[in-house]
Amino acid sequence: MKKSKIQISINCCAGVLFAACLAACTHSATMPTIKEEEPTFAYSVRKLPPEPVYNRLRWGNLPSPIYSPQRPDPDAPLILPPVHFSLKRGTLKDAINMLAAITRYSTYCSEAVCNKRISLDAIGTVHELAQMIAKKADIEVAIDHANREISFLPPASEEVKPSFYKGKNAL
Repeated sequence: MKKSKIQISINCCAGVLFAACLAACTHSATMPTIKEEEPTFAYSVRKLPPEPVYNRLRWGNLPSPIYSPQRPDPDAPLILPPVHFSLKRGTLKDAINMLAAITRYSTYCSEAVCNKRISLDAIGTVHELAQMIAKKADIEVAIDHANREISFLPPASEEVKPSFYKGKNAL
């Protein structure tokens, strides 16, 4: 009995293999056409929206009134904060650079006076400090708020003669 069941199963397997070989080896006159399928997309995995990002840098200008460039009353005095100015045996070039750093203005220092030495330790507004420097170094100081510039100039009474290059190739 056991032999017959085993033999039947072997015969069935051989028959199935033979049928598969015949099906694979048959040759048809035309090649089968492959149908192009429509593209399929993966299904959504995420069930919730993405988490918000909190580390992006964003700038926002707060609302503020727009001020006119002109002062409301041109006769009103400027309100400038008092500052401490301390310079020991420095040149006028150093002094003008310190004043410009306080006010964030640009500078101009004449070559005729820029190497003069000065020592000053004072507290006052920028105008008061400029007057003290002018008095101590015997120069003229001009502070131009419209153009944001501080200038150190030689005194008006002193005549500055132009100097020219007197080197090897001079005419």
